[in-house]
Amino acid sequence: MLPHFTINKEMENGEFSGEKLNKTKSPIAIYIATHKNKWRSINLNTFIDYLNNYQKTNKKYTVPS
Repeated sequence: MLPHFTINKEMENGEFSGEKLNKTKSPIAIYIATHKNKWRSINLNTFIDYLNNYQKTNKKYTVPS
């Protein structure tokens, strides 16, 4: 997870993609960056699933795009 300002250039040129999470509880946007061809542990996959599900079920806290 990285603050948006640290990867802003990479996000703009398409090197990274990410998900924004709850802005009201965190003053810094959080992004997940993983290498698409690298193995991910079950723990990391579970964490990513949790964040994705949290965002889907808490739309009122999602930062608008």
